[in-house]
Amino acid sequence: MRRLKVQQHQIRQVSFRLKSRDRALFETCVHALKNQNKDRAAICANEIAEVKKLIKFLYNVELAIERVFLRLETIRELSDIIIDLKPAVRLLQKVSKQLFEVMPDVSSELSKVNDVITETLHSTKVRTGASIIPIGDANPAGKEILEEASDFLEREMYEKLPEPPAAIRILEETPVRQMVALAATCSQVIGEETVESQERSSQDRFSFEESEVQEVSLEIGKTDLEEPDLEEVLLEYVKKSKGEVDLTQCSL
Repeated sequence: MRRLKVQQHQIRQVSFRLKSRDRALFETCVHALKNQNKDRAAICANEIAEVKKLIKFLYNVELAIERVFLRLETIRELSDIIIDLKPAVRLLQKVSKQLFEVMPDVSSELSKVNDVITETLHSTKVRTGASIIPIGDANPAGKEILEEASDFLEREMYEKLPEPPAAIRILEETPVRQMVALAATCSQVIGEETVESQERSSQDRFSFEESEVQEVSLEIGKTDLEEPDLEEVLLEYVKKSKGEVDLTQCSL
């Protein structure tokens, strides 16, 4: 287990250096694009793609080693299920072969760890049920643990977030008074109620010109009918003044 932990630490160091190189190459690619050097930028981009592949590969190897390490710790506590090491051994052999071309030293150490585990399996015979080591996606129990961890993180995030402001009370809008102008009436609308005020006019209202003509006609009727000259003069005056009669001038 100690050797496995050391190799895991070495893989993490290599991954860190590759990530630093990835950032440096990206900056170089950006600088080349600024200088209109497309060929150099393309070379850097291709190299970045290869570096990213190595980073992803080492990350998967690190996860696989972490799996084996956790399983070994569990087996150390529960020695009656050593048979569960078989899937871990197969996984470790596969990782060791894939890592041989990239990091031969680490691959060699993993092979030694694999040999030790294999010897332990040969010397121990214990019956067990299905393998409990997870390979590939998480099993249903693992999914429940992941959901529980997600809920915990969500609650923790909500606790850190500030409380939302209190609800602002929205004042009710007062009804808008709308004034409606009419010819002879004035209407005031308040909500659904309408108050109308109308100026009453006399039904026998007549124009000032008509009243003056009638008054002059009445005065003429009272006078002697034998004075046609005065009536003709008044009618002529009314025609000239277009129906407007000034009583002050007529009295003179």
